[in-house]
Amino acid sequence: MGPPPAREVRELERARNRLRMWAAGGTRERVFTALMARVDADQDLNGRFR
Repeated sequence: MGPPPAREVRELERARNRLRMWAAGGTRERVFTALMARVDADQDLNGRFR
């Protein structure tokens, strides 16, 4: 098995940089908070999903 193709390396670097920028800008935390709020809204008082 040799090294990964250059295209694959570039794609991984772009994904890593995007996640790093999202973390620095607070985007990741805002998305997580919004997703958790939506899950909470979809559950009834007994923890079951509607």
